Amino acid sequence: MEVLISNTIICCKRWQETLEFYQNILGFEISYQRPGWFVEFRVNPKAHLSLADAAHCTIEAAEGKGITLSFFVADLVASREHFLAQGVEATEIRSQSWRAPWFYVWDPEGNRIEFWSNKAGAGRERDTAQAETG
Repeated sequence: MEVLISNTIICCKRWQETLEFYQNILGFEISYQRPGWFVEFRVNPKAHLSLADAAHCTIEAAEGKGITLSFFVADLVASREHFLAQGVEATEIRSQSWRAPWFYVWDPEGNRIEFWSNKAGAGRERDTAQAETG
């Protein structure tokens, strides 16, 4: 099986607030929507993230339990500073010998979002090239 495009759908009890977070704080572009209850964001050409109002979902909203979204970014320091400037709480950048540096933020629904890079602020060109080629 070859997966051509990925879409993660999150059912949200705090739909409007969560929609505004992904659109205005993360800057994700809307690629499709059903006004008032469903929005699909284009994360990149092959990955999408959708939000659905829990009142319209056929499954229960997870309310952040057991979900971590993970995004590779070119500049970890600048990404964290962006969140702090927007008033979004972000953890310190952490690193362990067995993994790349990362930090977390949480969306209004309580979902943990991890941002990571091969280096905290250096090697951006190489990191981006690796992410684009897989």
